[in-house]
Formats: sequence, C-alpha cells, structure tokens
Amino acid sequence: MRFLSLSMLLLLSFNSFGQQNLFNIPSGDLTPKGKWFYQHQTNFYQGIVTESKNHFVYGLGRGWEAGFNVQNLKVNWNESNGNRFVSNTNNLSEPMQPLVQFATQKFFQINDKLKTTLGTQIGKSISLSIIYKLPESFS
Repeated sequence: MRFLSLSMLLLLSFNSFGQQNLFNIPSGDLTPKGKWFYQHQTNFYQGIVTESKNHFVYGLGRGWEAGFNVQNLKVNWNESNGNRFVSNTNNLSEPMQPLVQFATQKFFQINDKLKTTLGTQIGKSISLSIIYKLPESFS
C-alpha cells in the first residue's frame, strides 16, 4: 500500500521547469554508512572561463545515501570589473547557475552481478549578486 501511495504521489503533475536529464550522483558505488564521498570536477572553456561541479555524499546505511551538489559555478577570468562569477537565475534558455541541489538515492541489488538505483534531486539556482554588495556604512 505504501508503494502504491508513493507511486501515485510521484505521478502527480505540477507546473515546473526542468533542465537536466541526468541524475548527478557522483558514483555508481554505494557510499558506506557513516562515510563521506566528495568529488570535484572543473571544466575549462575558451581558455578564460572555468566551471566547477562539487558533489558531497554521505552514506546513510541500508542502501541509502544523501548529499548535495553545487553545480555550474562559472568564473570568467578575463572579466576586468571584478565581477568574475557568472550567474543565471532567470534565463530559461540557458542552464541555471550556480545550482545547489539536495540529492538522495537508494541502491537495489538485483542479483550477484546486477544492481540498480533510484534517486531524486531537488534544488535552486542562487544569485551571486549578494557577493558584490557592500555593507552599509553607519559613520
């Protein structure tokens, strides 16, 4: 009955936008209970732009792991006005960046040689404009 209820809940449709079709768990191996897994990736574009992806995962035990991802953190090293971080929080034709997501997955062992996982992720694009704001002066 629980499975049927969960299935029905997942089939409900809400208006939303999606941009990824890949699940960003950094490894196909289960993170052991009580252990952390971290993976960092840096992409170089046109020699002046870098983009990083960071995955932090914690093993919960019983085939479960959960963590968070910080993706699409883009830096333009050629920018001269000090605003080197690239941010996109509203243009739906391009990837949202940076993107912070919570992720979880469950591993299922089918037989000795076959396993599969089921997981989800949810998150939000955050604005980097707060980095460039100066504190108020009260003098």
